[in-house]
Amino acid sequence: VVTVLPADTVGTGGDQGICAGNYTLGLGGHVGGCATGGVWTTSGTGTFTPNTHTLNATYRPSSVDVTAGSVTLTLTATGQLPACVASARAVVTITSAPLIITQPTNVTAYYGSPATFSVQATGTALSYQWQSALGGGSFSNVSATATNATYTTGPTTPGDDGTQYVVIVTAGGACQPSVASAVAVLRVTNTPNAPTNGLSFISTQ
Repeated sequence: VVTVLPADTVGTGGDQGICAGNYTLGLGGHVGGCATGGVWTTSGTGTFTPNTHTLNATYRPSSVDVTAGSVTLTLTATGQLPACVASARAVVTITSAPLIITQPTNVTAYYGSPATFSVQATGTALSYQWQSALGGGSFSNVSATATNATYTTGPTTPGDDGTQYVVIVTAGGACQPSVASAVAVLRVTNTPNAPTNGLSFISTQ
């Protein structure tokens, strides 16, 4: 007697993107045909919860996985026959949240000279948006092009004195929300010691 069993089938819930430090959603594994179960494996070193044999397990990336930026999870069918060896894969992309390492600092500039503010941050695919406020007003975007880690104003005027600046740092991918920097203040002065040869001077404090 020859018994013909249906072909085994395996599937996952699809690729996912998560923020470093978080678990995935349920992996959505499913099996069929001659398969009676499945086992998860990883290309990285993270952990499955509650275990590798739970089809809808969650996965928490390790620090090695976070550094790599992605990990491939494989669900392999298990059953009573060696023929049940089908497998399916899901890629988990891991985004590092934005973290400001060096805050922007106050800047003093002579009238007519530009002022430069900068920030240093870590994270995945970072983007920046500088904002300003004057006279206790609310912050608003400086411009559509003030989107780098460093922002340089145009020539300063007496009316710019006291302007406050912040930068909003955002990571690409699954990490939200954005992070706002500390406030940096622009001081504009016409010191008697200002250069007279056309040179400008910017100091930080």
